[in-house]
Amino acid sequence: MSLLLEQSPERCAEWESLWPELVSAPCDNWGKYYFLQALLRLQQQRVLEQVLTAGQLAVLRGKLDWQEMVEETTWQLKSCFPTNFYGVAFSVARLRFLLGWESERASQEILQRLLEHYRAHAENGCCDETRGHGRFDRYSVLLVAEICQRHLETGLPVADWLQASLRQAATLVLSMCTDNGSGFQWGRSIGAYGDSAFNEILAVSARLGLLNAQELAAAGAFSLACSERFLSFWYDPDEQSVNLWFKGRQTDAYRAEHRLVGENISLCVQHLNVQQVWSARAAASASVPRPAQLALTFTAFREARYARGLYQWYDGQRAFVLPLINGARPYHGTSPYFPIPFSEGLFTGVAQGDAPLWVPGIYDERGRVLRPLVWFRGTRQQKTAGGWEIIIEYDGLDVVAEAGEVVQEPLRDAEFGCRTRFLIAPGSVTREDTFTCPPGRSLRIELIAAVYAESTPVRLQGYTQIQRRATTLRSPTGPLAQEIVGSLACAERTEFTVSWQVQYNE
Repeated sequence: MSLLLEQSPERCAEWESLWPELVSAPCDNWGKYYFLQALLRLQQQRVLEQVLTAGQLAVLRGKLDWQEMVEETTWQLKSCFPTNFYGVAFSVARLRFLLGWESERASQEILQRLLEHYRAHAENGCCDETRGHGRFDRYSVLLVAEICQRHLETGLPVADWLQASLRQAATLVLSMCTDNGSGFQWGRSIGAYGDSAFNEILAVSARLGLLNAQELAAAGAFSLACSERFLSFWYDPDEQSVNLWFKGRQTDAYRAEHRLVGENISLCVQHLNVQQVWSARAAASASVPRPAQLALTFTAFREARYARGLYQWYDGQRAFVLPLINGARPYHGTSPYFPIPFSEGLFTGVAQGDAPLWVPGIYDERGRVLRPLVWFRGTRQQKTAGGWEIIIEYDGLDVVAEAGEVVQEPLRDAEFGCRTRFLIAPGSVTREDTFTCPPGRSLRIELIAAVYAESTPVRLQGYTQIQRRATTLRSPTGPLAQEIVGSLACAERTEFTVSWQVQYNE
């Protein structure tokens, strides 16, 4: 509405009956940010007092606060919020200051805590979403762009070190861009937001002059494809809504269907803001540059005891990303944070629940489930005759369940070990796991894989029982069609190897 009134302020009276409902409606965190942003726009257009009464403004002044997210006495983010909510709280406080509702102190204090966290836990443009445990996902790369954007929209200068960090994030995003406008493939809260995160990072980078001419052209082309994908894929005319939940799609519980109205507003505002950036630039259009031959790269998220980073490759048909990260509490045992080769329409994780896709698990006689996750002692890669080989060594296995209950915190069992090999070639991906186990244990190993199409060739080796069955699993983009389950009773063996191979030709 604020955008409409910016274009036609003389139409204020047309919306007069709607404002009381908006003022009285529930509003929290991101909603407060968007509401305050709209109020500031109306104030800048000198129509705020025409639109809202003094009484309504008083209600909003008491209601649109930042204390929901940050402790007022310590300035620490409340434990129920992820790190990027420091940025939301800062924006709320800063916008309140710009509206004349409070002093500048709160926004300065909150911004200081946010920047302290970023400096302590970020390298190469990516910020650990936890306090040093190694969760790197969409939020990790997007955070610096959100910080810079909040500076720009509230009139603050962007420090050189923040611009340098944003440039690193933009480099990573440009390397992952696709021609169809899709974005992040791993971690939580992806889908439509995984796409729009790429859009936001590239738009802020363009505003700050961090992209060269070729990058601007590629970023502009991606942005257009991303917004077109939003309109043609994520918006569902049957539902008259953005579709993150229906027709076989699934997202995280905190973005469940009860947030339908908010997600529609949020995503539309994001795309409108981004397209305003590109409409002011007459950049030439260019497709995303791709290597002529199969190329493999590794981006280190952070130098630490355990490897944390991202493998990427493109084989002429598909782009893949293989994250080596720690989902930490409570995501370490969930497939969106698994070390698997995510690729749109081929390999995916499943939001919510513990569907353990593509990573085998050991089931022991104590009722535990252990998987090769989190504890990546080291990784290396080498060229092969047909492509690449990635080797990952583990410093123990991660206990993801015990006595039928999910283990919330990562828990390492050093009695078990694993060596994982990925063999990459045009048209195929193979994963081979060699486990070492303590003697005298009664163990079973099981793998669950899931594919979008029953015709996808999936080959399992090392398992004595293999079953294909229909599945009700849903991904962020649509339903999965079939599960492939392999199992092996290991008796008292101390070493065994299992593998899977997926072939694709498009």
